[in-house]
Amino acid sequence: MNSLPETSESTTKPRSELVAGKRLVALIFLAPLIILLVTLLGLEAMTLLAEQQIEQQRRAIAIAGGKSETERHSPWWIQKIMGPDFHSFFDRTRLVSIVMTGENIVDAKLQKVSQVPDLVSLDLQNSHITNEGLKTISKLESLKYLNLRGTEVTSLKPLASLPQLDTLLINFSQVRGPGLEDLSQFPKLQFLGAGGLKIDDRAVEILAKCRGLEELSINGAVLGESGLKPLHALKDLKMLSLKDATVDPADLSAFKQALPGCKIGQ
Repeated sequence: MNSLPETSESTTKPRSELVAGKRLVALIFLAPLIILLVTLLGLEAMTLLAEQQIEQQRRAIAIAGGKSETERHSPWWIQKIMGPDFHSFFDRTRLVSIVMTGENIVDAKLQKVSQVPDLVSLDLQNSHITNEGLKTISKLESLKYLNLRGTEVTSLKPLASLPQLDTLLINFSQVRGPGLEDLSQFPKLQFLGAGGLKIDDRAVEILAKCRGLEELSINGAVLGESGLKPLHALKDLKMLSLKDATVDPADLSAFKQALPGCKIGQ
């Protein structure tokens, strides 16, 4: 009787190894795609969550009496690879500017602002913001522009820790002599509006310590015979506004000779 041929172990083993090898190769090719897909889905979920948070912040600021502006922003790692002008679906919306002006704006309403870490510009002019409110603003490390015109602020000390602030408007606020002392501690201050503050010779000496100033307004100042002399040290100054200021003609002439590249606004 003929017996059925037996499958040899040597034949079965190579076939199983071949199937296992194919599966391994397929897994090697599919694994990166799966990881990429999971990563993209995760990033998309994070983006949607961030967008919802931004919208909630906008609504909260609107309820508090403010207006906000947003911009689309690429992650830092994409900017580093593709440049700052490259945009993709990785971009996310961020709040960059808030305007909260008028007598209805008080310190307590700034709590809504403190929840916007990417804020670049904040306009609080003619509001009832005081020194207490500045403690909240001091947490906004991305802030570059701050308008405190006509506010009740008397001291700028809480703001001296802001690393990016380059423009500060304190015109017609309550900041006076001692309150100006902390301005020299601002690391990047370039534009300062200090009109309507009853600036005198002593105040000019204080302002002259802000060596990085490029534009300065001291409208309405009342200065002595050499009131502008301390400003000769501001070698980067490109604009000095002296509207309605009392300045000695000889002193002004000396200033123009010391800083011939600085424009005078009167």
